Amino acid sequence: MNDSLGTFNLVLLAIPGLALLLCVRLLYGRKASATPDSALLLLRIGGRVMLVAALAGVVLGALLPNWVMTIGLTLLGVVILLMALDRRMRLEHRALLSSIAVAAEKGIPLPEAVLAFADELNSGSARRAFWLVQALQQGVPLDQALSYGWIKCSTSARMAVRIGCSLGTLGPALRNQAEAAEELEALVRPMFTRWIYLFLLLIAGEVITCFLMIWIVPVFDKMFQEFGLKLPVPTILLINLSRWVVNYGWLLLFPLTMAAGVACLIGIFSYIGWLPRNMPLVNRMFRRYDGAIVLRSLALAIRRGQPLQGSLRLMADIYPLGIVRTWLSKASAAVDAGQDWCEALRKVRLIDKADAVVLRAAQGAGNLPWALDEMAESLMRREVYRWQAWYNIVSPLLVLLMGGFVGYICVALFLPLVDLIKGLA
Repeated sequence: MNDSLGTFNLVLLAIPGLALLLCVRLLYGRKASATPDSALLLLRIGGRVMLVAALAGVVLGALLPNWVMTIGLTLLGVVILLMALDRRMRLEHRALLSSIAVAAEKGIPLPEAVLAFADELNSGSARRAFWLVQALQQGVPLDQALSYGWIKCSTSARMAVRIGCSLGTLGPALRNQAEAAEELEALVRPMFTRWIYLFLLLIAGEVITCFLMIWIVPVFDKMFQEFGLKLPVPTILLINLSRWVVNYGWLLLFPLTMAAGVACLIGIFSYIGWLPRNMPLVNRMFRRYDGAIVLRSLALAIRRGQPLQGSLRLMADIYPLGIVRTWLSKASAAVDAGQDWCEALRKVRLIDKADAVVLRAAQGAGNLPWALDEMAESLMRREVYRWQAWYNIVSPLLVLLMGGFVGYICVALFLPLVDLIKGLA
């Protein structure tokens, strides 16, 4: 490629992109495939990504000749594109689960309901719905059929499917999950957006500060030495800090930058919808979210007349995440040994002390299912409010610290320049 064209080189990706989409049309046609086909999905995704990259090359190459800004905006465009695709797919799959819930409540066979849903769509979700129908017709359980059809479900949705199938209450379980998911998304999504912004601000501040300390301040130091200026105390401190950063400080700044970058990536993946919940640190961040799912599932099981001990044992077997199954297994073993179930859940930190007190009182009053649903909602709200409170504390402090330090750098470098200008005049 001709490097002088810059990002216009990306326009050439339109040729293989169109070729891939044409091959898909010739090989597979318009009709949805009856079975999952990895090659089909890879060809479609590859062709569309190449076309988007070609369009981005035209726009960014014309507007932004600076390659740094071009790369940054290209990455931003990729994140926005992936987020939009994930949102669309999640909405369609949520509608599919709602159709399954209605069919289960009305006694309609699930394959027929899914087929009717697929007939209304003309997208990748229609193909996945056909794959789901094929799995259901072969006698595959609904939870495994969703995986076979590549239906993207949240942890709460998969848990609702599993416990609904186990207790014969698939419709109510999915309906309750849908209501909770909408409320959770309205609460959690703005929180993640704010934390992503905060970590991006932190990374940008660290990069700018390191650039000043490593490349700019040493140049000023050399210039001041050549003119033999008597430096003020703030400038001397800044120069000494720059030397420390160059010699030793990068050993401290590098891990801090990496930690902030990893946290930012986790936030971005969560915003897109690709957050791996089984990661060691991530699963502990969402411990109360899993606790809310457990409480809702317990409420559903108790309404069906299931004992608490057996319900905990059931959830320890069917919960979608392995780490949470481990916590529930410990709680179930403690209950089998004679410990109170509220205390057992509190020991594994799925609920806190206040929740345990309320649930014991509700159990004594005979309205435990209602209290479990209310505590699940309250648990998630309080966790979100806790993260918002931390953001409200950390965000202004971080902005003030960064602004104050940048102001200190400007003043420390400006004071000797004033003396130098006076001497030259």
